[in-house]
Amino acid sequence: MLSALMNWIYSNTDVTWRALEVAITNVRRQQLDLDPVDDVYVTFKDTNDGVAGGNKSKSVKGGRILDVVANSLRSNYVKNRDDVAEDEWPPNQPKTIVNVALIHYNKGQRTKQELIEISKRHKEGTPAIDKLVSSHSRVTKDIDKIFAADWADTITTVPTEIPKLILIEGAPGIGKTVLAKEIAYRWATNTLLKHVDILFLLFLRDPELQKITSTTDFIKHFTKDHFASKQIKHCVPQLKELQIGVVLDGYDEYSAKLRQKSFIADLIAEKVFINAVIVITSRPTATLSLHSKVDRRIEILGFAQKERDEFISESLKDSPGKEGQLITYLKCQPIINGLIYVPLHLAVLLYLFKVQSKLPETL
Repeated sequence: MLSALMNWIYSNTDVTWRALEVAITNVRRQQLDLDPVDDVYVTFKDTNDGVAGGNKSKSVKGGRILDVVANSLRSNYVKNRDDVAEDEWPPNQPKTIVNVALIHYNKGQRTKQELIEISKRHKEGTPAIDKLVSSHSRVTKDIDKIFAADWADTITTVPTEIPKLILIEGAPGIGKTVLAKEIAYRWATNTLLKHVDILFLLFLRDPELQKITSTTDFIKHFTKDHFASKQIKHCVPQLKELQIGVVLDGYDEYSAKLRQKSFIADLIAEKVFINAVIVITSRPTATLSLHSKVDRRIEILGFAQKERDEFISESLKDSPGKEGQLITYLKCQPIINGLIYVPLHLAVLLYLFKVQSKLPETL
């Protein structure tokens, strides 16, 4: 057995612990006159502990490796959303409020009227957001509608009715990354994009993404060293049988050069996965080249009045009297009040108020 393993190691340049485990298993199976296996990995336990909300591990078409990838991603998306680090900033930030307002634009380049509306809204701030949310038919706080055939529709599980390339724009701190994580979490708990077999969430600020030049590299980015490249390459053709979803967060943080030519650029151009659902989040400054390509453009408007009140109440629930003090302060500070439709601005204000017991004159 030892000599057989040594011969295998010498003849393979891409050796990982997982591949070695497979090799040992196959040597034993050969001794027992059994057929070899491609993988010995055991997937997550099929119990209610696998994914929040009682969802069990799911099997996807494409073999055991893709099963492991899908279930590992589901588990990570739930864990990363539900876990709160002890030193997280800002402290006591409520995790359940993700109902930012979203506005849907027509496909294609921004019109002159849209630019006027956006400029006016940014100048007026919070009052303009409240007015828009209460009166505009293209505004919603329902995440499901991002993927609906029309704002008036409820979410559908029919793939052909869902826009394939969706651009979500927003100012710094408005909630783009939170929304990207929420989409992944909702997929993981089987409450959104139910027809998608595997959903990949990538943060484009990650320098490791620059090393990806093939679909094999792409899958290996999520499996780390659990599988050898040869094993992953073997399952890549099986991806064609699956409905793939990809969320690319922070397109503006991806270099201009790589936006033109890279694996991610090919992915957006539908050269990697056929018929995939792709969501891109970005600041507006980097998205002009995408406007004519996407099926749907959405802007995150931020917190409307109801969400601001909920955020403040939740953050100050352990500080009696402070909520009223903050509301009185905001009425006397129209400039600051005009900025807190941006969730990050409101979080900073609450942090200063709770930790330093001081309220700033500007942000």
